[in-house]
Amino acid sequence: MNGPICLRAALVLVALCGAAWASNATARARSTAACPLAADTAIAVYAALDAGGVGDNSHAWTRRFFEWFSEPNPSLTWVELPDPQHVSRDCVFTEFPSLKLYVQPGGDAYNQSISLGPAGRDNILEYVFRGGHYMGTCAGFYYAVGAYWWFNEFLANSFQAHWFPTVEGPIREIATYPEYAPTAITAGSASHTMLYWGGPASGLHYTTPHVPGSIVASFNAADNTPAGVQYGNILLWSPHPEAVEGMGISCPPPHPAGCLTAAQRLQNWQLLARQINELLSTEWIVPSSLGAHV
Repeated sequence: MNGPICLRAALVLVALCGAAWASNATARARSTAACPLAADTAIAVYAALDAGGVGDNSHAWTRRFFEWFSEPNPSLTWVELPDPQHVSRDCVFTEFPSLKLYVQPGGDAYNQSISLGPAGRDNILEYVFRGGHYMGTCAGFYYAVGAYWWFNEFLANSFQAHWFPTVEGPIREIATYPEYAPTAITAGSASHTMLYWGGPASGLHYTTPHVPGSIVASFNAADNTPAGVQYGNILLWSPHPEAVEGMGISCPPPHPAGCLTAAQRLQNWQLLARQINELLSTEWIVPSSLGAHV
């Protein structure tokens, strides 16, 4: 998770909850004066560090990824939201018609849910219900569920999105949190190595192996539990496809000192970019190299 504290329970489809989110929206008084989003912003990235719940590493990795992905794509305009109140008060996402994607990075899922609160949750839910898209990585995956098992403790948090069934973590077959490790991932016919850091799983010890949506990547370990899932307008990652080798991470042999190689990072970034294009039905150019972003 870049250090998660994981999240919650049952499958509650946004479609079933849409009326509630719409009615809540009319009751919420928000000011857009402090909102960092512009009329042409395509992607909003939650970036509240410390008590806001986003981990330093995942924040830095996500920034590096979008700098790389946006470079050949002028229409891929992205903005960070460094204050939880940007989500819970200042930015009404449905009032930005160019906004295609909201990103919830890794970190501490509990702190993310508490800092965003019910108002932030409802803003995200309404945005997705009205056709927007959500991508969550590690803690951002936990944020999308209603309850989860963390080690052997069942936890629930009403401030989360409730899109996805109960999950469990960490995947002890790979690394027991707070440890992290590179691990083999299969996406289609391609083999990847990604960083795992406490993200969720399904069907291991406490949960059913069935997940809604399409599995876009699987862990080779842990009975091929899903590593990436696209579910309607939602894209969820348990590992960190955005991770940058040696940036806040180090691994012992036989792994590379930076846990990943630059070639593995490029492969992961390209997969992540392609899946974002598929989720959004965009045709943004996927760079063929890291270029200046080595």
